[in-house]
Amino acid sequence: MVVGNTTIEKPREEWSEEEKKLVQYKLKAKHIITSALGMDEYFRVSNCKSEKDMWDTLQVTHEGTTNVKGSRINTLTHEYELFRMNPNESIQDMQKRFTHIVNHLASLGKIFQNEDLVNKVLRYLSREWQPKVTAITESRDLSSMSLVTLFGKLQKHEMELMRLNCRSKLHDDEPSNFDDVKSPSDRFNTSRSSIKNPIQDSRFKGRNQEETSQDFIWNKY
Repeated sequence: MVVGNTTIEKPREEWSEEEKKLVQYKLKAKHIITSALGMDEYFRVSNCKSEKDMWDTLQVTHEGTTNVKGSRINTLTHEYELFRMNPNESIQDMQKRFTHIVNHLASLGKIFQNEDLVNKVLRYLSREWQPKVTAITESRDLSSMSLVTLFGKLQKHEMELMRLNCRSKLHDDEPSNFDDVKSPSDRFNTSRSSIKNPIQDSRFKGRNQEETSQDFIWNKY
């Protein structure tokens, strides 16, 4: 109750039913705000007298003033416009970066249409993804596809590519020349061929075949 320039609190016993409901709503609002805050955030608003003061304090803290808010929107919008898939980046990491930018812009009041977001992702995937992009574009109506569904399809395709690459690598590691794979009989014949014929050995030149054979046998045993 305001008397002149002074605000005087009205005694509770004089409250009307509407005033009692209003006080309950205010207390409920303060409880909802404080129960959702961490310790540091709570200390920021613990001295606020009304739920409106709490809300205004949190809004300025996280969104800044109007000028700060506009500056943040410009910065995030610039990041959105320059968004590209990085080299060797996974779909999951790309999704995290893209969702981070879009969610922050939405919290500041700048919201994109779902179809624009889907087209943005498809347009700036790396070159190796172009066959998949063409398949998605031709097979589905992009206006009805959610961003979550798109990233799910891309992650599924990424897993399939990884599986095929693993199979290709295993295939490349297998011996391609059948001559490199020898049976035990082939190895035995090779070892026999490595034994020199004593008749052809230079150490036995000039001697007859019988002497040479006998010397070879004695030397062997």
